Amino acid sequence: MTWAKHKFANENFQIELPTNWKIEKLKSDQYQSEQDMAASFNIVSENGRDLAEVRTGYPEVFDITVRPTTEENTLIDSTPDPDGKMVNYAFISYNGSPNEAWMMLTAIDPETAPMWEAPLDGPVYPGGTGVFQGKVDNKAVLPGVDSALKGTERFEAYTKTTEYKNLKKTMLSFKQLKATPGEQEVTGGNCVGAQYTYDLGNSGMSCDEAKVFFSKILKQPISTGGAEIMGVGACMLPFDAEPGYCNIDASGGKFTVTKK
Repeated sequence: MTWAKHKFANENFQIELPTNWKIEKLKSDQYQSEQDMAASFNIVSENGRDLAEVRTGYPEVFDITVRPTTEENTLIDSTPDPDGKMVNYAFISYNGSPNEAWMMLTAIDPETAPMWEAPLDGPVYPGGTGVFQGKVDNKAVLPGVDSALKGTERFEAYTKTTEYKNLKKTMLSFKQLKATPGEQEVTGGNCVGAQYTYDLGNSGMSCDEAKVFFSKILKQPISTGGAEIMGVGACMLPFDAEPGYCNIDASGGKFTVTKK
């Protein structure tokens, strides 16, 4: 197996995929408003099957909150973002349904994914959000999988195939190549996000780092106006005109957050 790098969206992003797979462009939708970072395509196997859809260039989203599912999802396989941000990998069957499952990059970490309402949010990267996912069901012809298998057994068998391992590797190869303006800012000072303004204080963070940190904390259950992740930090949420704040465990620093 040989692999090739594919850069897209004005070389803002890159993935690696087997050289016998193809890229087929798709028409962008009206919501991909960050045009410099927008791309739309399918990844197609050597035998012409659509394996995954990729879309980038959706606006920044920094208000992800917990949406509990009524019936627990089945997490078949997962890999957390090694950088602890919001580009995790999940192979998941929603709401106890045994007939279909999704392979995807998602902002939701594996620990939370089984309890999250469908569909999971897509990956969040500095400057925007995207979609990177592929669907399989009981009707799909999956190379190397016994056609008699159904449901979760079928999907678990698929995880042992070469095609699945290559598709997961391709998804996990997704990377942002160019720094966004927020990443280039000097730490400290003020910045403005989609719904909040940030006073970076002594946090030692850039604007985008503070936004991602706040978003990650917001995914946790909120109690008495605050939420935390042990070993990462905690935030008190802003309320009306009253600012909130976040404490970062690693640095001991702090930044404040005000709702726009």
